[in-house]
Amino acid sequence: MTLGVFTGVIILSLIGFPTQGLLIIVLLSFPVILYTCLHGFHKGLVKHYGFKEPNFDRKRKSEN
Repeated sequence: MTLGVFTGVIILSLIGFPTQGLLIIVLLSFPVILYTCLHGFHKGLVKHYGFKEPNFDRKRKSEN
């Protein structure tokens, strides 16, 4: 996804798309790219390797 965005930005800049528009495209797509990468990483850890998500609420209840 990141490679696709950067390739698209390069192609648009070669065509003559305004630089400010390219910056907006990159800034708006960055959170989506980051979320997608982190979600895929988390899904891989949980499903493929079998890691469990921490249960922080249980620890807080046992401290009280």
